[in-house]
Amino acid sequence: RSFETLSGEDPFLGASLAAPFVEEVQKNGIIATIKHWLDNNQEIGRMTMDVEIGDRAQHEIYMPPFKAAIEAGAGAVMCAYNKVYGTYACENHKLLKELLRGDAGFRGMIMSDWGATHDAKNSVVAGLDVEMPGNGGKFEQLPQLVGSGEIEEAAIDKMAGHVLSTMYHTGHFDGRYPAEVPSSVQRTDVTSDD
Repeated sequence: RSFETLSGEDPFLGASLAAPFVEEVQKNGIIATIKHWLDNNQEIGRMTMDVEIGDRAQHEIYMPPFKAAIEAGAGAVMCAYNKVYGTYACENHKLLKELLRGDAGFRGMIMSDWGATHDAKNSVVAGLDVEMPGNGGKFEQLPQLVGSGEIEEAAIDKMAGHVLSTMYHTGHFDGRYPAEVPSSVQRTDVTSDD
């Protein structure tokens, strides 16, 4: 997947390039979204592969570019399609809460890739804040899951807090991001070929 990266698999180069990129993007009021968290290193089989990586390799090879982007203030992280340690990345407690929120210190919003949410409850419990379109809209089940007590309302509040604090951090509430959407993209489906 090196065609989507700044540096391929070089952790030092990636970390060196990520921070200034994030800073430049976000000073214009655009939320820098770093992706794909984590271990999404090949295109073929990315929807079904299961990656097993030791903690040392995670911290020394795969996490440094992300950590540098987080330290530079990146507002969002997009989780990947693949499984890691047997669980999809967007519903993986170890990836989202332990490594990303805990070890890397990320405080912004975590979003899925398009169609990468497989289970609403497991994703929320693991720390996913925003589901991007695709895969049947799993987060449409959240009102029922809260109503049945399977997910606490406090979890939804925390998710909303991550989104709103990211928007605040990047200037969406103080005019740094233009309020009007350009007419070239208004009401235009830019996410599919349909």
